[in-house]
Amino acid sequence: MKSSDHSGKVRANSFIKGWTSDYSTKLVGALRLRQLRVSEKWSCAVPSLFKPWYGYRVGHLNIFNEEKKQFHSEWQALPRFHKDPPVWAYESYNASESLGMFGYSGLFYRSGGFGEVLHTTRGNSDRFLVKLLMNDWIDITHGQYF
Repeated sequence: MKSSDHSGKVRANSFIKGWTSDYSTKLVGALRLRQLRVSEKWSCAVPSLFKPWYGYRVGHLNIFNEEKKQFHSEWQALPRFHKDPPVWAYESYNASESLGMFGYSGLFYRSGGFGEVLHTTRGNSDRFLVKLLMNDWIDITHGQYF
């Protein structure tokens, strides 16, 4: 007779514990958000027919239009000569320790990007996500984030 608390569920001591839901990556340490952005000069105007849904400039992310500049908060570009450190800086694949990956659409996204590491506890991670949202880390010109 099966126990009712283990019917169809993965047990806590199972070899599957600690893997992501698609079983492609083992979870080790804190989560990391990575964002790829489309450069402003490569984004295009939205046709008037679609403006009710997309009232902002859009562009398709590829190797030619990926944004790699450094920014202040709210994605304000840094001047050429500046004293203050950037709030958000592009990290190459070596610095970000990330690999390229295929998205749901089948497109390949290169490694690197603008990254932020979440905390190890849920409460601190939630507070950090609110801070990122308040500072417009996620906005309408992002290409993809992972």
